[in-house]
Amino acid sequence: MNPLFPLRRLKRGLAEKLGQMTRPPARIEIDNEPDLLVFDDGTTLAIADPNRAGFFKRGLWPRLESLRKQYGIPRSVFGDDLLFLDVGANIGEFGLLVRKLGGHYVAFEPDPFAHRALVENVPEAQVFSVAVSDRNEHRDFFLATATADSSLFRPLTGEVTEVRVVCDSLDNMAKSISWPASSRVLLKVEAEGSEPEVLEGARETLAQVDYVAIDAGPERGGENTAPNCINLLCSVGFDLEKANLERGCFFFRKSGSA
Repeated sequence: MNPLFPLRRLKRGLAEKLGQMTRPPARIEIDNEPDLLVFDDGTTLAIADPNRAGFFKRGLWPRLESLRKQYGIPRSVFGDDLLFLDVGANIGEFGLLVRKLGGHYVAFEPDPFAHRALVENVPEAQVFSVAVSDRNEHRDFFLATATADSSLFRPLTGEVTEVRVVCDSLDNMAKSISWPASSRVLLKVEAEGSEPEVLEGARETLAQVDYVAIDAGPERGGENTAPNCINLLCSVGFDLEKANLERGCFFFRKSGSA
């Protein structure tokens, strides 16, 4: 384990807070690995920060379904022939959804706390600890794990820790991905402000992509990246199918894709 990133332990106060929830579905288990939520059915979930535990107070599956709906991804898209590319995977919640509904999962996550939980949650996945951008370089990365806002752009509020990370384009990394034969491809992007760079560095990959689900909220120093992302995707043959303006999520389908 890298001593620069000691994993934080769940505090008793959080456990007591969870215990006060109405019909709490999970209990807290503390060990020497990433913090775990243990659900009533015995399912475990590694989380990157104890402050994120409240998102699962209704259970694991309701949380996963809520995420799917926020991004506007139809359940019909999932299946054994789906390749799900998750840029900004965090702890791999979409990987668990792919495992349940069908598909192959490839994840990209540079936050070291989230990455460790991601590997724990989807050990069968191909995982890259890289910040996806438009070029290969080293850059400062601002950790805001507690709010899942870790980014190449400094958040406007809250304390952050700066670390150095490797950046690379999706077009470069695609050469290392195992592409199942005759697969449909969904690209999900939540890059906390770097969405335009992710798409610019994925122009070759986008030619093989059938669906794009993107969170383009105002994480780029308060700037909304949606206009740039929508214009780029429409210019390369994608149609905007669903928009969640409250969160800033958009789902695109390539023209002619089922």
